[in-house]
Amino acid sequence: MNISKLKLFNFRNYKLQTVEFSDTVNVIFGANAQGKTNILEAIYIASNGFSHRTADIRECLRWKENNSAVAVALYRRNVEFSIRYQLSRLNSKKFTINDSPVRPSELAETFNVVLFCPEDLWMIKGAPKLRRTFLDQEISQASRVYAKTLLKFNRVLQQRNSLLKNINARICPLELLADWDEQFAVLASRIIEKRFEALKRISMLANLAQRKLSSEQENLQIVYNIYGMTENIIPGKDWYLEQLKRNVATDIARMSTTIGPQRDDFDVLINDYDCKHYGSQGQQRSSILALKLAELEYIKSETGDYPVMLLDDVMSELDHSRQQQLLNNLAGKVQTFITTTDSSCLDRRDNIRMHRVANGEIFE
Repeated sequence: MNISKLKLFNFRNYKLQTVEFSDTVNVIFGANAQGKTNILEAIYIASNGFSHRTADIRECLRWKENNSAVAVALYRRNVEFSIRYQLSRLNSKKFTINDSPVRPSELAETFNVVLFCPEDLWMIKGAPKLRRTFLDQEISQASRVYAKTLLKFNRVLQQRNSLLKNINARICPLELLADWDEQFAVLASRIIEKRFEALKRISMLANLAQRKLSSEQENLQIVYNIYGMTENIIPGKDWYLEQLKRNVATDIARMSTTIGPQRDDFDVLINDYDCKHYGSQGQQRSSILALKLAELEYIKSETGDYPVMLLDDVMSELDHSRQQQLLNNLAGKVQTFITTTDSSCLDRRDNIRMHRVANGEIFE
């Protein structure tokens, strides 16, 4: 899977720009605030329908413009695809694949990416939501069934929480919870089963990457933590139903569901120590890098194709040895995009294409 061409119209600080890419490594360099990350953002949106930088995608429109368009030409198993999307300040966003309208959730069936950006450095020591989001996005790219299940679960969770508020306000009777509890328990058990299965494989793949990055000195392990459970087992529908009944008074008082996949977390261990609390900054960085490399291999094993790798201003966060380990791991098998302010941090290789960005223009 690789991108051959990107067209931008009124996207961020780009008025009208077309750029062609190498199918190996593309380095996008230039001073700060010139538009390097905007290129990666345009590609990222084409893979899943939302931005990693803002919740309001209309912020991607060029200043004082009302409409924007992006086209990504890519090859997957020697078949060409064209993904296009239009953004508007007045209307909803529109996506097409080969001129056929699609929902944003359907984009991942054609195009997958793995993004590593500075914000990911908080994934280890940040809030549990960051780790859940990482895991859900990774599995959703590889499994359309999981993505649909997660969407249904979030809708049921929202409806149950709304009902809890009405019960708390004595607007609705307690008996109405039974139907929502049943749906919640079924979907929650399916999500947890898939998360355990995925993390088992990701943990193994991440450990292999961590050992390479640390010259065989460090082992990485991922431990999933189910909120409210001390045993390391996979809970089923009956367990969730029991917990929902046990916590019903607390749920009503708080007007939210206090058990379920939306509250779970996972720990990253380096040599059996919790990396969040006891890992050095270097270990935390390398463990996230190992997770991203594992994500590449996981998606490849599930879909049959490597995704495109997007590295946004992270090379400066890695020492020279880890930079080279990363490039060696990616070279020849994964199309990679790297943004940086200092291109000298990268060894000049035959398979690297350089793109300079200045004032919203790209020069090869």
